[in-house]
Amino acid sequence: MNKTSQLLTLGAALLGAPLIPTFAQSTWQTVDDFQYTAGLSAVSGDMGTDIHGNLYAVGRGTPAVEGNSVGLVQMSADQGATWDILDTFSVEGFPIGHYRAFASDASGRLYAAGNAWNATDTAWVVRESVDGGANWTSTDDLSNAGCADIKIHPTTGDVYAGGSSANLGRVIRRRLAGASQFTTVLATGPGNIGSAWSFSFHPNGKIFVVGDGVIPSTPTWVVHSSATGDLGSWTQVDTFYSSSEWSQTSARASVITDSGTIYVAGSAYSSRTRKRHWIVRNSADSGATWTISDNFSYGGASVELSGMTLDEAGNIFVCGQAANSSGKLQWLVRKGTPTTTLVKQGKKWIQVTTVVWITSDVFQLASGKEARANGITGDVLGNIFVSGRAADTSGVDHWIVRKLLP
Repeated sequence: MNKTSQLLTLGAALLGAPLIPTFAQSTWQTVDDFQYTAGLSAVSGDMGTDIHGNLYAVGRGTPAVEGNSVGLVQMSADQGATWDILDTFSVEGFPIGHYRAFASDASGRLYAAGNAWNATDTAWVVRESVDGGANWTSTDDLSNAGCADIKIHPTTGDVYAGGSSANLGRVIRRRLAGASQFTTVLATGPGNIGSAWSFSFHPNGKIFVVGDGVIPSTPTWVVHSSATGDLGSWTQVDTFYSSSEWSQTSARASVITDSGTIYVAGSAYSSRTRKRHWIVRNSADSGATWTISDNFSYGGASVELSGMTLDEAGNIFVCGQAANSSGKLQWLVRKGTPTTTLVKQGKKWIQVTTVVWITSDVFQLASGKEARANGITGDVLGNIFVSGRAADTSGVDHWIVRKLLP
C-alpha cells in the first residue's frame, strides 16, 4: 500500500487533515522456513540483534517425537540469508523447552529466556553466553514459573526478567550489573497472577513493564514503572478496561521512542462489536496520561499481540495474530508512521503529533492454515524482521522469519 504526501492549505476543508510523509511500502519476504526435524513442528518466539549487527531468532524445535521440544537459538550474520544453530537446551524431567525472549547487552553478552514444562510443572529458564553463542550457561530458574521477557537497562546495565509464577504471581526479577544472582523486585502474589510480558526503558531512566493481572476479577491490561527498579519502587501507571465497552484486556509489548513517547500494544474484548480488538495505547508524559493510538479489528473475533519494535526512521511495528472475517488465524504486522495534524485550540490551529497505522503484512504458509507472528526486531540498516510460526498443508508448524527492507 502506498501513501503520498498531502499538501495542506489553510482552507477550512483541509485544516483537520494529517500531514503524512511520503513512504513506499516494501514487500515482505520469507528468509527462514525451518524445522529442526523435517516434518515435525518448530516455533520461533522472539528476535533481536547484538552490537555486531548479528541477527538472532529463538524458540523451540521438535527433535524426534511430536509433542516434545528443545529450546533453540539461531543466528544470522548476513541479514537473514543464512542461519546457524547456536544453542539447544532441555531441562531434565521437562520434555518441552521453549525460548520466549532474547536480548544482548553492550558488551555483546547474549541472553535467552523462556520456560520448560511437563504435565504438572513449569520451570523458568534464563541462559546466557559470554562468547558469542559458542557456550551457554543457565543463570536463573524458578519452579512453577515461566519467563516471558528479558531486557538490559541501557544505562545501568542491570538485567530484568519478567513473567508469571504460580507462587509469586506477576513477577519481575533483576540482576544488578556485575552481580551473579537474580532477585525478585516485584511480585503481585498468587491471587493476581497474570504476567509481566515486556520491558522498555525511558530516556529519563524509568523502567516500564507491561502485562496483565486480575483486576478486580477479570484479566486486565496493566503498566507499571519504577525510577530505580528496586523492590517496593514499582507504581501502577495504567490499567485499561471499562465497564461500558472494554474487558478481558491484556498488554503484551512496548517500545519507547527517543523523545520519550511510550507505546503499549495488546488486545481487548469489545462488548460493542463482540470481538477482540488489536489495541495500541500511548503516553507522551512518562505514563501520567494515556490515549488509544490504534484500535483495529481484522474482521474476526480473535486477536493476539506479541511483539513491538521501532525502525531507524522512527516507525512503529507491531506483530501478532488475528482472525479474519472467516475465522482464519493469520500472521499480522501493522506499521505506525508518526506524523502531525492540525488541531484548533481556541482561535489558533496548532500541529500535534499523531500516528497513521496501516496493515503491513498478512501471511499464511498454506492457505487456510494458522500462522502467528511472535517476535520482531529492526537492525541498523533499517530492515525489520519478524519471526513466529506457520502451519503447512498438513497442519505442522514451521519456524518462520520474514524480512521487510527499508
